[in-house]
Amino acid sequence: MGGSQSNIAVNLAPGSRKKIVVIGGSFGGKYITNMLQQLDPKEIQFEVLIIDKNEHFEYICANFASLADENAWAKNTIKFTEAIKSYDSSRVTFKQGKLCNVLSDKNQVEIETLGGQKEMVPFDCLIIATGASYVSPWRGKNVVLTNEEREAEVSEVRKKIKAAKSILCVGAGPTGLETAGYLKEKYPGTKIGICQRGPKLLPAFEGASDMIRTIFKTMDI
Repeated sequence: MGGSQSNIAVNLAPGSRKKIVVIGGSFGGKYITNMLQQLDPKEIQFEVLIIDKNEHFEYICANFASLADENAWAKNTIKFTEAIKSYDSSRVTFKQGKLCNVLSDKNQVEIETLGGQKEMVPFDCLIIATGASYVSPWRGKNVVLTNEEREAEVSEVRKKIKAAKSILCVGAGPTGLETAGYLKEKYPGTKIGICQRGPKLLPAFEGASDMIRTIFKTMDI
């Protein structure tokens, strides 16, 4: 995404600022919010409301570290209320909630807030940037969670990993391989294995499979 280019044109009628609702505050949501700011540097066309079911941004690319290091969670997360300060604009706001329904004929979305209450949020333009889904523990449960609740969820998994005699990583893409290597370094006495559907590791990268197999063999993975 960081190396991509986008051409976005927004034509809005003069008058009060239009409300753009962005569902999803992770990489996609941040990217589009940055683009919107560039399109309206004088902040006269629109305001942006970011909605996410979590109250924090979670750098899932580094979640493997949180599975073994209790100090990693604080380094890999930031609450959205803090993160939006980087936009340096009062027109970018955040609301925690899980998307339940889109009422396009009414220009409204229905969200579930923390505590289970339902709320209607109006919009002039809706952008859904929720991205891909992952199973736990890479992503939290598909409910509205506080940062503390999600951290507790990861902590429980970390305890089970620490107590385990053997661990099998199902999936040998970049995430699975990095997780296997990291856990073996943290717990050298634990038996670590990799399981995948295809015969080669990282088949998209020529020569990577043989190199990784050699490294993992020396690590006893």
